[in-house]
Amino acid sequence: MWPNARSITPIACSEEAIGVVLQAFPGRLQNFPTSNLLGVPLAPTALRRADEQAIVDRVAARIPTWKAGLLNAAGRTTLTKTTLSAIPIHVAICCTLSASAISAIDKCRRGFIWAGTSSAAGGKCKLSWPVVCSPKELGGLGVVDLKLLGFALRLRWEWLRRTAPDSPWAALPAKPEVAVSSMFRAATSVVLGDGRLVRFWTDVWLPAGALCHVAPALFESVARPRRSRSVQEALLHRQWCRDILGATTSAFISQFLRVWSLVDGLELDPSTPDKI
Repeated sequence: MWPNARSITPIACSEEAIGVVLQAFPGRLQNFPTSNLLGVPLAPTALRRADEQAIVDRVAARIPTWKAGLLNAAGRTTLTKTTLSAIPIHVAICCTLSASAISAIDKCRRGFIWAGTSSAAGGKCKLSWPVVCSPKELGGLGVVDLKLLGFALRLRWEWLRRTAPDSPWAALPAKPEVAVSSMFRAATSVVLGDGRLVRFWTDVWLPAGALCHVAPALFESVARPRRSRSVQEALLHRQWCRDILGATTSAFISQFLRVWSLVDGLELDPSTPDKI
C-alpha cells in the first residue's frame, strides 16, 4: 500500500486500526475478495463461485466470434493457446480454481476450437478433450490442461519456499493443496547438510525414504504443528522422541525402533547447507 493508493484492503484489522490507516492514507475501503494485484482475485479463503464466475466470464468475453469464420481449426487452436488460456493460467499461479470453474473454461475453449463459439455440441468435437490437451508428441494438440498446469505453477511456490526461505512471503501461513504437497515430496530429495531446511518427518533425506512413509503409525502420533520440524531441531536432544504422543501398539513400537536405528548417531555438518 502506497500514499497514492486508490483503495485500501485491510487484512484481519480492527476498526480502530482501519481508522488510523485511513487517516494516514486516504482512500476507498475495499474488502476481500479483491483483484487489485495484477488482476488476480485475492481472498483469505477459497474463491467463491461468484468470484470464479467472473474469471469464466472474462475468458468467454475474449472469444473473437467475428473472426471465427476467417479461421480454420488450426488457427482457432493457436488463438485458444495464446488468448483464451492466458487468463486462467495467470490466475492459477496463486489461486486454485475449482473443478466446475475449469470445466466452464474448458467448455469455452473447446467450443471455440471446434465451432468458433462459446460452446460446441459433442458431434462437432473431432477429438476428446484429454487428447486435445496432450502434447503434440503424443498425438494431441498441445492445449494446456488447466488442472495439471495449475498444480505445476503452485508447486513452484513450494520449491521457492524451501530454497529461498528468506523471501518476505515465505513466512506467511499459507497451506499448499494436498496434491501439491504430495507432488513436491514425490519429486524432490535432499542432500543433508546442517539440517536446517530439511523436514524430519516429511522430506526424503534418508535412503529408506520419508519417515512419514517408513513409520506411518508413528507419524500419526506426532501433533500436526510438530510435523514440520527440521532435522536439526528434531535431532537436538532427540526432540523427535518428545513429539510423539499416543498409544504404544506393537506397530508403534516396531516403527519407533526402526526410526531410532535410522537416525541414532547421525551427525550433521554445520558448515554445509542442505541442498534440495
